[in-house]
Amino acid sequence: MKKLLTLLFGAFAVASVQAQTVFYSENFNSGTINSAPNGFTVVNNDACANNDPISFSNGSWVVYVPPGSTDTCAAAESWSGASTPSCTVDDWLITPAIDLSAATLPKLKFRAQSAQGVGAVDANGNPAEFPESYDILISTTGNNAPADFTNTALSIAAEFDAWTQREADLSAYAGQTIYIAFRLTSTDAVRLYIDDLSVEESDPFDLQLVSFQSDATPQVTALNANTNYAVLDYSGTSLFSASVTVENTGQNPVDSVSVNYFIVDDINAPTAGSTVTKDFALSPSLAVGAQATLTLDPVGLDTLFPTLATNQALDIYIELDSTQFNPSVTEADAFFSFLINPREAYTIPYSSSFEWVTGTSLSFEHADWGWKFIDANADGDGSYVAGFSNFASYDGDYHVFSSLVIPNSLTTGDAGDYFETPELSLASGDYVVSLYGKPLGSQGSVVTGSMTVELVSGSGNTTNIGTFTTGQDTLNWNLNSGVVTVPSNANDWKIRFTNPGGGFGSWDLMTLSQLSAPVASGAITGTDEINPFVEYCDGNVILSNSSTANGGTCTVDWGDGSATATIASGASLQHNYASNGTYTVTLTATNPAGSDQVTFDILVTDPPALDASFIIVDQGNGNVSITLENSFPCGGAQTTINWGDGTSNNLTSHTYTADGDYTITVTLQTATDIAQSTGSITITGLSTAIGELSLEDAMTVVPSPAVSDVNVSFSLFSVQDVTMTISTIEGRIVESRIIESAKTVNEAFDVRSLDNGIYMINVSTETGSTSASFVVSH
Repeated sequence: MKKLLTLLFGAFAVASVQAQTVFYSENFNSGTINSAPNGFTVVNNDACANNDPISFSNGSWVVYVPPGSTDTCAAAESWSGASTPSCTVDDWLITPAIDLSAATLPKLKFRAQSAQGVGAVDANGNPAEFPESYDILISTTGNNAPADFTNTALSIAAEFDAWTQREADLSAYAGQTIYIAFRLTSTDAVRLYIDDLSVEESDPFDLQLVSFQSDATPQVTALNANTNYAVLDYSGTSLFSASVTVENTGQNPVDSVSVNYFIVDDINAPTAGSTVTKDFALSPSLAVGAQATLTLDPVGLDTLFPTLATNQALDIYIELDSTQFNPSVTEADAFFSFLINPREAYTIPYSSSFEWVTGTSLSFEHADWGWKFIDANADGDGSYVAGFSNFASYDGDYHVFSSLVIPNSLTTGDAGDYFETPELSLASGDYVVSLYGKPLGSQGSVVTGSMTVELVSGSGNTTNIGTFTTGQDTLNWNLNSGVVTVPSNANDWKIRFTNPGGGFGSWDLMTLSQLSAPVASGAITGTDEINPFVEYCDGNVILSNSSTANGGTCTVDWGDGSATATIASGASLQHNYASNGTYTVTLTATNPAGSDQVTFDILVTDPPALDASFIIVDQGNGNVSITLENSFPCGGAQTTINWGDGTSNNLTSHTYTADGDYTITVTLQTATDIAQSTGSITITGLSTAIGELSLEDAMTVVPSPAVSDVNVSFSLFSVQDVTMTISTIEGRIVESRIIESAKTVNEAFDVRSLDNGIYMINVSTETGSTSASFVVSH
């Protein structure tokens, strides 16, 4: 049967529990990852390529850890890869022998998931379904060959994207020894996962809770594929009437049912409660597979809990576990329980990111799951909570989808479907409501959505707050805010979000806070000088807004007559001033509680005049460098240096090859300005041997600067022995070589071991000598 969890306190009544008979179980936790599961026979019965041959080296079933999980399972891959032809796999996972000699009504239970199955969407919310197809087959021969498996127990044509509980009836094999085969037959899908496999006896007496009815209004919201709960809105505390519909899912007829309420006032007495028991005799007995509706005695909640206010609204929560719990009392009785939980009114600040399940311990937070989700036209789709691994939430793992067909199919919204907060305890005054929205990207287009937001009183009166939208950006969440005035103190206010019809949206992280006066604050960046702000290069400035608008708006007046711009809190805007002047930038934050301003004064002017002044540094041996005294702050100035010896370039260092007096001229030029400056340098003490060596072709030393090699070439008028040295500018020789009987010289020198700096190449023959400088720069 199904167990009702009392979420807030973890309390539920149980009678004596009959142990479950398990004939075989496997959770794949003891095997070696990327290898065949221990004890299983694995058969690769196809010739398909494999997209992941490292993980699936056997081409079939292995122990595997799915992406985003830490738990192992059995997995087989059906995707051949993007560059290979489509292929239908035939991969077999065969259990060891399973002894059913003591079984009466055995059944197979397991969990399965497609890596991208039915309901899968991509990061933009577009459908991305590649569901797996597979069969469960039975053999009694023990040969463990595919040909032996002729009996099909279960066939799945398209597995879901989420873990799904599956069962197969094995009663035809009671008293025998069997082998079970999982046969993957997908055509170029992705991967199939199998886990928590067991073969066990069906329970002799087992009940399933089919539905819950009351004189309240039931609203059902899916938590996941295997679990659901109902949120009931109930006004009045004198008599609460309800009924339950149950189904006999055991092996035998049931002639009585015991129903237990555990009712808790979680506001006034959160650790205490009352248990109410109702026994039903069934005549005739409830047959296997049959259903019965049982009417419960009316409960006086005001009698049980005198501290509850008259006509206080209550929420009633029912949580079902459909997979694990199977208690029974006697052969004639079956048992289950549920929780009635009085409404808890929340105070501000209030927030919810719709996190139904927290962590692996299935911890539930009332502030999140106390929301109501109303399918107004009862067509099976509405604004519901879900969590898709490939559709990230803004905060946490879950968020609301505008229109969801439970458990995981997206559609466009119906007018009137809505979701609303738990009851809120609010005093009269102004409040700020905010909610993040995001549209759906579908086949290259954007599907946007909106929600009409209202304040709802306990009597059902509504006050419009505004319309929240998803915006157009499919990659980023759009923050919506609105302000509402609460007219009176009450403990049953709600905020309602209603679909106007059509469109689609994702919604997350709703907050409600007291409206307070806004605070304007920001910063100016991008100017050329600060304290004070001066801009002279391009006229562009940036305003960063750190204001707290509390549900209001922020605007910026740039002070130059341009249109006032709206700027969100946390955002930045750039502005260009077209002419010089002094401007006052005014940032204003406004909401119904008032306004606040902050100002910034900015001087926009011409850039400073070009200055070509420079300092000359004589490094000796003809080596000279210059340093500009003032660089142009706006950049883009072209620099030209005339060294006075016929050389003109934009380099800041130069080597003179002859003694003499030289005038250095530096020219700076922009599109609108030009400046020039001169300086003098006298070079003395250089060798005059250059003129004494006659060269038929002048000596070249390239490249300079050199990184790894420098090449020296020249031609003599006659054949001679040549001595070549490389020395530092101080005269220290770092390399020397002799070339005998040469007329044409072309020598390469490796300079990778030399430090960065200026070096001399010296050439001498019996008729004279010459030299040249070069630069090493790694």
